[in-house]
Amino acid sequence: GNVTRLTEQVIGAAAAGLMAGGAVNGDLITEDTRLAVAARRA
Repeated sequence: GNVTRLTEQVIGAAAAGLMAGGAVNGDLITEDTRLAVAARRA
């Protein structure tokens, strides 16, 4: 960790949260699209 500049840890944590949120959103969009295509083909 960085004990001299604690705000730098916050920036890293925010970036990691943004990446995780983007990954979850991508998975949700992929699943919604898959379900919509399956429903359309049925």
